[in-house]
Amino acid sequence: MVTATCIAIPAQIRNQISNLYYCELSKSTKNECNDIKIQSSIADLNTIPKKPMRPLTAYHIFFQIEREFIIQNIDGEDADKSIHDNKVLLDDVPDRYKVVKLMPDWYAGPGKRQKRKHRKSHGKIGFLELSRVISSRWADLENIDPEVKKFVQNIAARELAEYQEEMKEYKELTKDVTGTGAKTVSPERKTSSLVKARATTRRAAAVAANDAAKKCVASD
Repeated sequence: MVTATCIAIPAQIRNQISNLYYCELSKSTKNECNDIKIQSSIADLNTIPKKPMRPLTAYHIFFQIEREFIIQNIDGEDADKSIHDNKVLLDDVPDRYKVVKLMPDWYAGPGKRQKRKHRKSHGKIGFLELSRVISSRWADLENIDPEVKKFVQNIAARELAEYQEEMKEYKELTKDVTGTGAKTVSPERKTSSLVKARATTRRAAAVAANDAAKKCVASD
């Protein structure tokens, strides 16, 4: 009959198990430290302002307002009347556009324009034809309507100057920032290494106990 003392884990094997657990635990601690560093980097990145986006050019500003002029002056009903929601008549526009309803930020570029729902179709003119008409008008706008040309150029210059100031501030705030390649870390990852260490230790203990039992049986 095998006594309880026969299946006790020898001191040498216990030391091996202890060392194994320490190694796995060390890996866990190292990984958690890395996680903390990454999370810290992410926190730093969250304090960085969003990089300003370039404003529209004079041509693209003209495209925006002329598009509305064409669509609103073509005979026929709009396929979806909701495309004119929140648009109003503005006073600070050339005479040509005083009867055109516009969004208050109609000239704003990406990143500044009010977020809107997906643009729906007016159903009056195709985009290619619309682009052809507007580009042909732009090509001779200086002669046809110099007031409009100067109007959109002034807006473009003002928006560009504002963008350049924003870029100066952005560069000043981000000049000392590094490690922009940090990735988001899953919360589950923080404990995965520790769980792995414990599981490895349990397996090692079971193997050691089994080996010790075999040795005791063999000695009997």
